[in-house]
Amino acid sequence: MLIMRILYNVMRIKPKKQKKIALCMGINDYFEHGIARGIVRYSKQQEEWKLSGYGWMFGGIDDLTAWDGDGIITRAESPEDADKLSSLGIPVVDVAGAYTDAGFHMVLNDDFQTGKKAGLYLKSCGFINLAYCGVEKVSWSQKRVEGFLSGCLNTGYDNRSLPPDASAEGKKKVPEQNLPIFERSLSWWENLETSGALNQWLSDLPKPVGIFACNDTAGVKIAGICRNLNIAVPEEVAVLGVDNEDILCELSNPSLSSIQLDCEEIGFRAAELLDTLLLREEPGRKWISEVQIPPGELIERDTTRTFVCPDPVVREAVNYIRRNFQSNLQVIHVADHVNSSRRGLEVKFRKSLDRTINTLIMEARMNHIKKQLVSTEKTMETLAEESGYGSIQRFHSGFKKETGITPGQYRNRNRRG
Repeated sequence: MLIMRILYNVMRIKPKKQKKIALCMGINDYFEHGIARGIVRYSKQQEEWKLSGYGWMFGGIDDLTAWDGDGIITRAESPEDADKLSSLGIPVVDVAGAYTDAGFHMVLNDDFQTGKKAGLYLKSCGFINLAYCGVEKVSWSQKRVEGFLSGCLNTGYDNRSLPPDASAEGKKKVPEQNLPIFERSLSWWENLETSGALNQWLSDLPKPVGIFACNDTAGVKIAGICRNLNIAVPEEVAVLGVDNEDILCELSNPSLSSIQLDCEEIGFRAAELLDTLLLREEPGRKWISEVQIPPGELIERDTTRTFVCPDPVVREAVNYIRRNFQSNLQVIHVADHVNSSRRGLEVKFRKSLDRTINTLIMEARMNHIKKQLVSTEKTMETLAEESGYGSIQRFHSGFKKETGITPGQYRNRNRRG
């Protein structure tokens, strides 16, 4: 009798309905690789998910209009693609945010905060002249320049009305600060070097200038053109990109500084959102969900390792700190190097940078440690020694004091899988 009851209950259990999900992106670059990793990681936790996509890696989709699926995760890269996906009548989650009026649900990098991080950083390098090079008529590029302006001003100023394609001659004077921001927006990256437009823009910019490039591809092109034009990088033009495509950044000459994005988290959260939509979305219900994922760390490399300051003593002191932070560097060592009293140099730092000498020493150490934690397999003991802490205990306590987490936790959170 017991066996009969068990068999009866087993027969009553209905199998979960399979969810057919399309990944509509080419998986051709670093951004898409990270997104795909996050989506695949989520899908492996869901027995009912069947993931399909384009090309030999997935197979299964030749014509989306004829595909009988349940939901889509996409990187819409043209208005035509966006219109096509919108017409399918199934939930779509976009991970790029290029065309925000398409009516898609979105899980995106926080592009405003990415730009703000860039502005704060380049301003901390002492630059008065600042420039942005982006892609015209796409939302993520526009948000990055808006954040960049906010970071450059460091006042919470939020400009939401900039035109998407400001000309090379356009010089924006922002209220109260009188800070010059030079913009260049171009449509086709492959034509930049042959058209001469970017060459002329770079030649005409007042020097020294800190340039925020909307992505690493643009940053590498800018650095290459500067080399061809005999413009010194980073002394005359400092360049900061976005994406931290490590191979591309390291192969750049000089190596490219870049802001890392948490692409895998974007992909995972996009899949999670789509799953929620498939469970809850009601026919005819009109609402849009948007999730913003904060950008990761700014990885400093050679294209921004410079400091601009009218005071030659402060400039030499900062450069000395950047060259020697790995030793057991103390404030008195810096003062002795520039033949200044400790008190006198501290006053100059406060006046020029609004920061202390010790703050700059700690920043240099932290930037180095963060890069090494993410990009190498060096042990904590090795990092403690080479970053000037002297002991593993001081290393751990110093890192946690600055970041709020341990070095091991930072490595686990930011390591590319």
